[in-house]
Amino acid sequence: MKIKSSVFLGVALLGLTAHQAHASVVVSNLDPANPPFGENSMAIGQALLTGNRPISLTSVQFQQTGTSSVGGETFSVYSRNPNGTVGSSLFTGFTLAFDSTMDMTTATVSSAFTLQANTGYFFVLASNTAANVEWTYTSSTDYAAAFGATLPAADTAFFSVGGTNSYRSLSDGPQEIQVNGLALPAVPEPSTLAVTGLALAAGVVLRARRSVAA
Repeated sequence: MKIKSSVFLGVALLGLTAHQAHASVVVSNLDPANPPFGENSMAIGQALLTGNRPISLTSVQFQQTGTSSVGGETFSVYSRNPNGTVGSSLFTGFTLAFDSTMDMTTATVSSAFTLQANTGYFFVLASNTAANVEWTYTSSTDYAAAFGATLPAADTAFFSVGGTNSYRSLSDGPQEIQVNGLALPAVPEPSTLAVTGLALAAGVVLRARRSVAA
């Protein structure tokens, strides 16, 4: 598996509005060189693990094969449980737009939502009808990423049949996805906070001693 620091040109700003023009690619495997495979199910999800930067989500793009997800389908952000399974729904405020020339759907956020640092999520496409949704996956494990975000090696994607979720590892093939957002200030590591706290405490004690000596 190769995690690239650069983005895949030609898809980095696909479907972004003027308001989103300054958004960065958090993670993307929308490389034309990655072979796509169609997948149909009642619900399909792709996991993301954030790094130490919270991300203000702006849009998510996902590859389809000539099937629009605008009608009868919803796109949501779910939590990811510690054991790698999909958790509960966290955010549903997306507006979907399908580009038939690129076989690409862009889910644009309609209200603010932040992906917290060092947290696991699932992006889930689900059906509102008896019909299946369609979202391609790829056999390639290569992707571009920024801000410490990764696609998990285990339980990276799932599909739902008859109410039962089946999970795939990254080596089995992730869904084709690009997550775009604005990186917020990094969350300090606990060790950094501890050192900073000790330094501040030492400074207070030193000033107090100097005041007494004076």
